[in-house]
Amino acid sequence: MSAVVAVADPEWRQKGSCRHFDPDTWHPLGTGVAAADDARDVCRRCPVQHDCASEAIRRGETSGVWGGYHLDRSVELNALHRDYPNAQRNTAREPQPGSVQTLTCKDCGKRFTHPNLRTRCRACELGRVPAAPAQAHIKRLRSLEATNQQIADAAGLPVHTIKQILYGQLVNTTPDKVAAVLSVTGIEAAVPG
Repeated sequence: MSAVVAVADPEWRQKGSCRHFDPDTWHPLGTGVAAADDARDVCRRCPVQHDCASEAIRRGETSGVWGGYHLDRSVELNALHRDYPNAQRNTAREPQPGSVQTLTCKDCGKRFTHPNLRTRCRACELGRVPAAPAQAHIKRLRSLEATNQQIADAAGLPVHTIKQILYGQLVNTTPDKVAAVLSVTGIEAAVPG
């Protein structure tokens, strides 16, 4: 495959097909080949796919799906760098190569490590909030004999999302998902007693 050069467009994100989808689509659980298929399908038709891939290199991203590459998989991360050899990583704020800084998120106060000087943890950059309140609420509903499917139906969410929150696979999630779970009340009446 020949190298691709993308033109820097500061407004490229506004043109991305991904803006119409759940952000969790671009951060799939697992590193299997099929884990990122939904995101890749959207990326293949996206008018700013090349800008997105170049941005991933510029930011030093190593996780999620960027420009159709599932960066959690080393083979795809390497392919991204091979296909975009002219994309430049922003090194202006980086410490010495190979050093990893322990930082404190300015939004949530969580300590995290990262090879560049971000001021916010990944969850806060993505607009995520802790899923713990939703997890506790799901556990309470489950103790009242509600099923995952009943909770999902009442919250208007897929049952796999309820399971991911319940079993701690989603530590952080979008605020609307937490609000949807916390809004579930009166499900006890729907549970056979």
